[in-house]
Amino acid sequence: MKKGGRRGPLLALLGMLALLSGCGGDRACWVEQCGDCQVELRRCAQAPEDLEVVLRTNDGETVVRTLPLAREENVSAQSFTDVLGWPGFLLTERQGLAEPDQDWSVRTYYAVEDGRARQIAVSFGWGEPEDYEVDLDADGEKELVSNVVYGGDGHHSAFIYKRRGDEVRQGRHTTADLPDFDQRNANSVAVTYDPEKNAFCIRYAVKGQSDPAEVETTGLEGVEFGP
Repeated sequence: MKKGGRRGPLLALLGMLALLSGCGGDRACWVEQCGDCQVELRRCAQAPEDLEVVLRTNDGETVVRTLPLAREENVSAQSFTDVLGWPGFLLTERQGLAEPDQDWSVRTYYAVEDGRARQIAVSFGWGEPEDYEVDLDADGEKELVSNVVYGGDGHHSAFIYKRRGDEVRQGRHTTADLPDFDQRNANSVAVTYDPEKNAFCIRYAVKGQSDPAEVETTGLEGVEFGP
């Protein structure tokens, strides 16, 4: 993702000092430029075993997120200029039990507007993220499609994030139109987006059969969006 914005003199100086100090001294671990703002990871003043993610602007700072008992090496941020039409940053929290390219992690997208950050999407899973920006319904606006894998049962699913005005809705495929679908457990259906085919592969359990069935869908076919 491309980094946008221009570094102001005051914020630039603060960022350089924070990067040099690490997680000691002024408590800063790292700083990521995000347009005209900065995202900082630092130790909590009242609970130094915890970390907090802070959005800093020339008008002040806001704690975006507190991460209890998190380790600084497992947390990172990357700015972006346009996801669902907003600039912002991607916050990644790794589990820390494997190498970065194999670890399980949660990725949270924050839009930054008028000096404030708000969550617009989340994805999670093992290894590198599988998040794609694609115009599924050919309306000229790109959706964010995330292949996710649950850490407990390994369930595969696909989240579709669509912007509607100033709001974002999450969509998922329903099982209502799957022929003879058999709801046995959490892994009775698995959905994965294939960017090369620009299609979703749905693998599901069938009543009276031991082998699963597979179907492919395109666009927003079979997708229901929450409020």
